[in-house]
Amino acid sequence: MTTNSLLENLSLKCNRPLCMFRVGDTAEIQLAGVDGIECSVEISENDVPLKTETLCCPSVMRITLEHSGVVRCTASTTNGQKKSLALYVNPEERICAGRQQRLSENYQRYGNVVNEYYVARFRELAAERQRRLQAITTREEAERYIHDVRAKIRALFNLDAEPRTPLNAHITKAKEFPLYRLENVAFESAPGYYVTGNLYLPKEIHGKIPGTLIICGHSINGKSYSSYALIAATLAANGVGALIVDPVSQGERFQYSASPSTENVGGHNELGKKLLLAGEWFGEWRAFDAVRSLDYLLSRPEIDASRVYATGSSGGGTLTTWLTAIDDRLAGAIPSCYVSSWKIHVENELPIDVEQTPPILAGMGLDIADFLIAAAPRPLLVLEAINDFFDVRGSHQAMEDVQRIYRLLGVEANADYFEGEGNHGYNFDQRERCFKKIMEWSGLQYLLPQDKVTLPTTEELLVAPNGNVHNFANAISAEERAKKRRDAVIAKRTPLAKDALCDAIRQNLHISEENAAPSYRNLRHEYIDETETIMNRYLLEDGTMIFGLLRYFTPLPEPSFMLPPAKSALLYIPHWNSPVEFPQIFSSADNQYDAYYSFDPFGVGALTPSSCDHHSFHYGTIYGFDYHFSAMGLMLGEPYLGLRVKAILKAIALLHAKGVQEITICGAGRSTIATTFAALLAGSEIQKTILVNPLDAYENIPLQRTQWGQAELQYGILEITDLPEIYRLINPNIITKDFAKVKQTLP
Repeated sequence: MTTNSLLENLSLKCNRPLCMFRVGDTAEIQLAGVDGIECSVEISENDVPLKTETLCCPSVMRITLEHSGVVRCTASTTNGQKKSLALYVNPEERICAGRQQRLSENYQRYGNVVNEYYVARFRELAAERQRRLQAITTREEAERYIHDVRAKIRALFNLDAEPRTPLNAHITKAKEFPLYRLENVAFESAPGYYVTGNLYLPKEIHGKIPGTLIICGHSINGKSYSSYALIAATLAANGVGALIVDPVSQGERFQYSASPSTENVGGHNELGKKLLLAGEWFGEWRAFDAVRSLDYLLSRPEIDASRVYATGSSGGGTLTTWLTAIDDRLAGAIPSCYVSSWKIHVENELPIDVEQTPPILAGMGLDIADFLIAAAPRPLLVLEAINDFFDVRGSHQAMEDVQRIYRLLGVEANADYFEGEGNHGYNFDQRERCFKKIMEWSGLQYLLPQDKVTLPTTEELLVAPNGNVHNFANAISAEERAKKRRDAVIAKRTPLAKDALCDAIRQNLHISEENAAPSYRNLRHEYIDETETIMNRYLLEDGTMIFGLLRYFTPLPEPSFMLPPAKSALLYIPHWNSPVEFPQIFSSADNQYDAYYSFDPFGVGALTPSSCDHHSFHYGTIYGFDYHFSAMGLMLGEPYLGLRVKAILKAIALLHAKGVQEITICGAGRSTIATTFAALLAGSEIQKTILVNPLDAYENIPLQRTQWGQAELQYGILEITDLPEIYRLINPNIITKDFAKVKQTLP
């Protein structure tokens, strides 16, 4: 037998995947070769020799690992040729301290993939909508279009299904001011669910007066915000009754704490993502509060029901736009700093609030302008600011669309537009236009300008005891109300057989049953120097979208330019970043696989969006990338989570097509949700499922804030199932790991 053949038959193999261990573990090393061949085996720790011994093939060595770093076993034949095996002890500590940290900082190699997918989808829908609008040339066609968009919008809100319970309104205090009278009012839009408001009335009232509902934007102090209070006070001074109310998580309706980081849009998006689980949308709740506020305003004997209007800016402009489409009692509407187009928002990487992302309507071909068209031919005035993040280019297109329909109806003058100087907000010049337009509609004169009106103090505007609705005796929180709604949905749920359950989940996630293996690009491989491994990379796609990045891990120096067949394979779906997490997760694994893969699906790992978050780059933030793109999917009726599940199924199909016989799939952290659904839908294609730090149940989402982002809280899923039912079907191995060190390496 030649020297070369001796070397080829010599091997070292350990009992852990990719040779990864923890301090305190015992490694078992198998020395194999031609029987009886003597080898000198040297053991070193972090390049410091520890011991040398002579062994004959075959032999087994056991080494207790006492320190972090690299333990190297080197077996030498009598002629001096060698085989070496490195054991990595607490490898994530070396990764965090070494070159891999630089790699993790640049892990978003395909950070624009998700955004560009949605840009293309919204552009496609906008172009198709414009073709439909341009084909409308007669009054009859315009009226059919109005009927169509109105029906779709009202079907989404479905407010007729919500019971109009007694308002139980009462005035907590009143005060006379030089130019108007102020009444502080509270009412229940639903039993125990309180709304706080200020009603501004003219000093002298003779007969019926016009009324205006002022809907707050995202001001932390709600109705006390000076710009909104000034509108109400000025209208009252000029003969118009004005009601302004606090939205949920603003003013006196705080739900979580008195911090801007947990209330306002933070509170909206927190509550909103939980409502989605039961097939509800926070915009419906906000709209229902607005409808009930109109109910109260119209219940007042002073108010002329034929002259009632609505106005608001930003978030209030949104609700004004929604309200004019769904409530025929309005005689006119003035939305400020909101009307643009969803296509522009996506192109501009602009996250918008949960109440501003109506489910399915974008996928049905509607845009923001259609809410105004749905109210035609009622008069409206759209107010915008030239330097607004709600891009005025979208405002111009929206007004062209609205005015086209109004023109065909013969009432083009009813669709008015004003664009003022300055930034986002209900600015002075916008307020002036608002006052003049409401006076024009009401048949009054604008006599007392806004600079002549004094405002109440914050204390004078408080309605509830100690300034919070929860201090009313029978008050319930928005979270408690939402939980009751979720519980009612769960109580109605009918258990399904496995096949029927899979069909229902596919429909909910918008995933077809067909799952052909995708095409892929064979990319240049990358090195992880600290663990001396190679990441062989394959980008999976189908011509319309990129599904994700598949990595095949091999020791140095063994790059692979193909996906090799294997009897068994582990497929890891990361929480955040595969190269950093993989060593932590499997340093204590006791299973051996023939091949090790990780897969970064749509929106995760290398495909984590590098856009859309100007607050901070962390998972679960109120305007974060996971929130933004899940909102885009919600509006399209194509769930973002569904695309992720579909991507994982594509990776599974590709591995099977390339000869992998048995697949164990492991999902970590936020990816456990997509992994769970994929494991169920893959059926017999998956032999075992491992979940690291999964959510136990959607039903158990806490009444306070949750770490889980909107992307994982699937719309309407509780109408079908919950995670424990799926866990029983896939029987996962659930393990817990500390991700603290991983998080420290991330931006």
